[in-house]
Amino acid sequence: MMTSFMWRRRGKRFLTLKLNKRGNAIADTLLVLVLIFIFIFATIYGKSLFNDFNADLQADPDISDEAKAISADHHGRYTGFFDALFALIFILLWALVIIASFKLDTHPIFFIFTIILLLFVFYIGAELANTYDDMIGTDPELNPISDEFTIADWIFNNYLLVMIAIGFSIVLVLFAKNRMSR
Repeated sequence: MMTSFMWRRRGKRFLTLKLNKRGNAIADTLLVLVLIFIFIFATIYGKSLFNDFNADLQADPDISDEAKAISADHHGRYTGFFDALFALIFILLWALVIIASFKLDTHPIFFIFTIILLLFVFYIGAELANTYDDMIGTDPELNPISDEFTIADWIFNNYLLVMIAIGFSIVLVLFAKNRMSR
């Protein structure tokens, strides 16, 4: 990333930092990897906490039946809502990265370097999938919860293949657009 500094003596700003806004397909792919990973962990742990909260709420005799019914209704909808939200966020992030890659001005000589860097991204994706499996798949309390999130569970069980599809679709858009404009 290139930066340049602009000095103004008689202006409102004395120092302005100007960043190069070209973007990076590898960094965008890593961003998608990490964001969906954090989102699903927060969702699964949130469901675990909500299960405990709802069980305590339903067992408390001082709470009204209406409040118990509302809590039970939200508890029943939690999994479907957040699984669909996960799918929406995943698809939107993928589309955003593809659109951002289409807007970048690249030279075909960087294709080889991009493929080499994508191998690094795939390694990180495999490590995140293994971390998901170690933390969620082996925990007797969280494993049944993660199985309820069918879309997210499928994506994380096939995380490396999904990341390969995302990475190569970005590379395809990034370098094939030069062929389309001719």
